[in-house]
Amino acid sequence: MELNAIKFNQTVQAAIARAPQMAKHIEVAADNLLSNPYIHDDGDALLILSDSGNIYRAKSQGKGYTCNCKASHFNQTCWHRLADRLYRLYLSKRGN
Repeated sequence: MELNAIKFNQTVQAAIARAPQMAKHIEVAADNLLSNPYIHDDGDALLILSDSGNIYRAKSQGKGYTCNCKASHFNQTCWHRLADRLYRLYLSKRGN
């Protein structure tokens, strides 16, 4: 996944400004989007291959905010969904 670093950083900073209490989680999601070569946008969600070999399907918009990770299962903050949200925000601003 190729991202324009300047525009992506602007997206990340805007997300942190809107939700400063989530800054640490947003930064983890952003770092993973930039460093994990095994992330794929299937058009509806992000497919994320983890270091453990699990594939997570994270969706942050529309009906059914979902991820099949343990954190999401226990209703905790899920960096996979945050990564999907950051990516969708980035795409929405990409043309600007």
